[in-house]
This record gives sequence, structure tokens and C-alpha cells, in this order.
Amino acid sequence: MNTKDSAVCVGRSRGHAWWERLIVRSSSPRELRLEKGQLLSLDNVRGLGLRCLHGETWITQSDDEQDHLLEAGDSLALDRTGRVVIEALSLCRLSIR
Repeated sequence: MNTKDSAVCVGRSRGHAWWERLIVRSSSPRELRLEKGQLLSLDNVRGLGLRCLHGETWITQSDDEQDHLLEAGDSLALDRTGRVVIEALSLCRLSIR
């Protein structure tokens, strides 16, 4: 992360778009709850990690040919610059650290 310690987060759930600026610092994890089908787009989060606490999520990173499926208990280190897109395949909770 840069010195701003933030990530833009946009999503769509049940036809409603929303926008939020998340404050994410490595010393304080942020927990997100996502509804099935909800999409998130995160920017500038290289170096952070995602942990799926409940449910299933599909994740893709810019310039990464491999997509990732996380289930409860799985983690992923975000190691690419650019955008990360997350889709909740079921009701899920994620921790970002």
C-alpha cells in the first residue's frame, strides 16, 4: 500500500451499485461481509492478504493469468499492482490485512 493506506471499493448487489473508501492498514484487519453475487473492485492493495472466513469467493488480479477460488479458511496474498476483483459465490466474510 502507499502512504494513503486506502483502497477504492465498488460493488453491485441486487442491482444496486455502491461505493466506499476502505481504510486498510496492515496492523488492523478489515472484515467485509458479501452477499452472494456481490462484486468488489479493490485498487492499490498489493502486499495485503485476503482470508476467507466463511463462504466462497472468486478472485482475479490484474496481470495474473490464474483466478483464485477461496473457501472458508483459505488465504491469498495480493501480489500484483492494479485492480483486484472479488465475487462472492455464496454469502461470505473476508478479512483484509
